[in-house]
Amino acid sequence: MKDKLAVVIPIYRERFQPLEEFGIDYSLARLVGRTIFFVAPSTLDLSYYAERYPQVSPVRFGEVYFETVDAYSELLLNFQFYQRFEQFEFTLILQPDAIIFRDELDYWTSRPYDYVGAPWPTPMTLRINTRPFSDDLARTLSTHVANGGLSLRRNDACVRLLLEYQGAKDLWVRKKMHEDLFFGCMGALSKQFVLPTEMVCSMFAIDQSPEYYSILNGGIVPMGAHAWWSRSPQFWKPYVRGG
Repeated sequence: MKDKLAVVIPIYRERFQPLEEFGIDYSLARLVGRTIFFVAPSTLDLSYYAERYPQVSPVRFGEVYFETVDAYSELLLNFQFYQRFEQFEFTLILQPDAIIFRDELDYWTSRPYDYVGAPWPTPMTLRINTRPFSDDLARTLSTHVANGGLSLRRNDACVRLLLEYQGAKDLWVRKKMHEDLFFGCMGALSKQFVLPTEMVCSMFAIDQSPEYYSILNGGIVPMGAHAWWSRSPQFWKPYVRGG
């Protein structure tokens, strides 16, 4: 039987910046008992991380995947990334600019969804013209689901989706499109991949327009937030104890 969940924190610098450190410390204090990994370049000096976070194990990937945002997207579009965590049913991607307010992961892993992330209030729209959606079968796709910076992914389902739409995956890599768009757009077309609605996503995490979603959700704060200090610090400050 697989373990339920791995928390994965991607890193590429030799230490966190101050607000990243605060957010990760805050999040890990709420994720006590979870299995947590740093995903890091193969040659990065991890002495700072080993000293400050001895409970977190490193998993190494090639340097090339950490050189740019596009390269990192390519890593998350590689089924081998998910296979490295194949002993777990789910992976929670927790980027250093994300924060966890409370641990509701047992609830979210009990739901039928294969991918959950913060919604985009203005849907992302793009046209797909590659196999199997080529020429007359080209599709214009639009999705509210969902930002990958704080996202829960069912590992086996993500591998199946990458294999189901290999042509689209190759297009994403060639065009240097963000990986979370792949899971939102192609997941919506998949015969098997299960995505939540925009409003369900907003109860998991928020990235953009927290005021908007707070009104719609009756003031309920989601489990976490992405880009909390760069997009809407004044909104999130009251919810971060000690912030």
